[in-house]
Amino acid sequence: MRYNLLTTSILAGAIIFSACGCNASGTASKNPSPFAGNWYGTINAGGINIDLTIYIDEAGKSILLDIPQQNANDIPLAIDYMSTDSLAFSLAEAGLSYRGRLTSDSTINGTFEQQGMKLKLDFVRGELGDKPERVSPQEPQPPFNYEVLEVFFENKAAKVVLAGTLIYPEGFQKGQKVPVVLMVTGGGDLDRGKTKPFRVITDYLARNGIASLHYDKRGCGLSTGDFASATISDFAEDAACGLDFLKALGDFSQTGVIGHSEGGSVAYILGGRGLTDFLVTMAGPATRMDTILSYQINAMMQASGVSSNPAISVVEARLMLLQQDDSPYNRHIIDFNPAADVRKVACPVFALICDKDLNVDPKMTLESLNKNLRQNPQNQVKIYENLNHIFQHCNPDNPLETTDGDELISPDVPVDIAKWINELRNN
Repeated sequence: MRYNLLTTSILAGAIIFSACGCNASGTASKNPSPFAGNWYGTINAGGINIDLTIYIDEAGKSILLDIPQQNANDIPLAIDYMSTDSLAFSLAEAGLSYRGRLTSDSTINGTFEQQGMKLKLDFVRGELGDKPERVSPQEPQPPFNYEVLEVFFENKAAKVVLAGTLIYPEGFQKGQKVPVVLMVTGGGDLDRGKTKPFRVITDYLARNGIASLHYDKRGCGLSTGDFASATISDFAEDAACGLDFLKALGDFSQTGVIGHSEGGSVAYILGGRGLTDFLVTMAGPATRMDTILSYQINAMMQASGVSSNPAISVVEARLMLLQQDDSPYNRHIIDFNPAADVRKVACPVFALICDKDLNVDPKMTLESLNKNLRQNPQNQVKIYENLNHIFQHCNPDNPLETTDGDELISPDVPVDIAKWINELRNN
């Protein structure tokens, strides 16, 4: 049985766990452990949340770990210490450990650690389904003053059907030509429900004359296909079919792409093929992925409080990531170089960069764009201060900590995007 190391991933924008699972069972006890039962908790890494659940048997003799977002279940953990109020467990093969204290019958407060990275992790008693859904004041709520349609489009070559939400702007009438954007999410098995910041953007766009199409990635949500076997090239083909679908409707004057993180790389691919009228890239990589991954691992380690930060070289990062995951997707992405696509883009580009981004190095991105992006008076590059990889305000001294738990995305971002697109529209 092989357990992979916990590392950061440019594509998911967060920490990734990957492990084989097996079942473990405990022995019933007349004096059950105070830790016995189901617990759930969330790790926040660079503004991205990963849910974890653990099950501790009645006797306190076994612990099983699940990471639902990665379909990793029943991972047996070693119990290093357990008393009436303290708990320590580990997974030696992956070099991870946890130390926590029972602060009430329903709460464990503690710290998760791996590869020297330390992250706050508190567990609450119960099932993950019991976790109350947090509704941000930013999240758009019906009724809406614009038309929202559930649509489907097809990637016939891949035999994949993509499900999406098409939003027309306020006051739209048939025959009226308006700009439209295809929303392309970042890495990971993301559907529309997991990308609420995009919903904030599409709502603002609709109220400012711009249509949008936001869809579930293949194999996610209501879309068909196999997510696990897909590469970034496959995701780009899906997005290209989305552009074809929008153009065939005949309702739009300009067709563009808004892509976040991996979606930004997809945007450059589409722009390089001349399929778009404009591009908006949000924290979109513009240089070699293995170099960015090396930056990401080191930045995360430093931000999470590693006492001595042994720099992980590009070669070491490649070996580490391939050891962790030798899937077609990972092999493809490690060697992927968005700069080659950036050089081919002729349409206007608005590149949004966050100065506290621990996933995509802002300096590398800016240097690549200055070097490779064709000169165009309509191009714009903006660097946002004290925003993390998903454009949330964060602690400038520790970008892993957000400063507003209700913020889905900085309010400046949709305003800037809508303004830029409408300026293109009017020129």
